[in-house]
Amino acid sequence: MARGDKILNEYADRLGLVFDECPKAVIAAIAMSHYINLECDVPPPLAFCREWQALYDAGIVPQKPGKRARIELSALSKGPARSAK
Repeated sequence: MARGDKILNEYADRLGLVFDECPKAVIAAIAMSHYINLECDVPPPLAFCREWQALYDAGIVPQKPGKRARIELSALSKGPARSAK
């Protein structure tokens, strides 16, 4: 498969031909639009990485989060830095 090809999953199948015609940039814009509408208190890259991991863990997407996404998730799991007393 060439880089940039979209791998199908259950959600892509539901969209049918619309998914086939949809550029990745449009998919990203739709994801950001939904994020903005949720008024989430988590920065967009982190929210995106968290959702990607959840979809991977549930077996919905076969692609596990990449290195940068794992770094973002690792920073989240550590929580905010604590000040020494």
